[in-house]
Amino acid sequence: MSGVAASGDAQGLKLYQSVGSGRPHFFYTGGDEYLATYTDVTTVQANLTSFQTTQTNQNSTFATEISSKVGTNTTNDGTNSPITYLGHNNASGAPFVISSLVGSYRIIPSRPGSGYNAISNMSTDSVGNIILSDSSGDDNSYAPVLTGIIADSPYFGWWKKTKLPDGTYLLEQWFALSGITGDYAVVFPIPFASPPVVTFGVSDDTGSSNQHKNIFANYETGTLTGTGMTLDVYYYDSTNGACAVSGDFTIHVHATGVVSN
Repeated sequence: MSGVAASGDAQGLKLYQSVGSGRPHFFYTGGDEYLATYTDVTTVQANLTSFQTTQTNQNSTFATEISSKVGTNTTNDGTNSPITYLGHNNASGAPFVISSLVGSYRIIPSRPGSGYNAISNMSTDSVGNIILSDSSGDDNSYAPVLTGIIADSPYFGWWKKTKLPDGTYLLEQWFALSGITGDYAVVFPIPFASPPVVTFGVSDDTGSSNQHKNIFANYETGTLTGTGMTLDVYYYDSTNGACAVSGDFTIHVHATGVVSN
């Protein structure tokens, strides 16, 4: 073959058609190669086109499946912001996500043991009561409960508020008063929206072990309101049969009613 090899190139020696492979066979100084035919090139091109079509269809299928499972918003649109990372914390066993808007937060897992139901959904109603739906199909509501201490002398005790379906609260107050008289005007530490249901018990008069209350612990008719009541507590003296307004005793009150907040 003619031609002078450039620096670093091998000199071509001969070129002939191989009967066995059906392709041109090229020899050069130090080796030889079979050359592709037009049919080889068009076959490769057809395979490449077919692969590109297949890959495009597969990518479209993947995109559809991903969109149906994971939100695809790429920017904060004012309602939703993109999740930038999803991981699993090995120590807590809980998955977590990272958002550009609120940072990292955990997703509560539900892994019930044998015989128990998984939590399938958690929501709140219009007043803030928690609703848990489980895998059995049951929905269970849980009301927020607030508690506190009553420490406003001479009133000492505690209270509990439980949220009701209409957004109001059921208030319970337990408190004690000491050193009061039988006609004492009790003021509820937390006022009710309307007259509550009350129960109470009283001690014998201090220093008068023979002066018993028995069934004479009451409040005056018409005095029970959302803010308090006036006592009507009498004692009975077992030594002389005397009956009079008690002078010095301790009372324990349990009042239950509704408050707006």
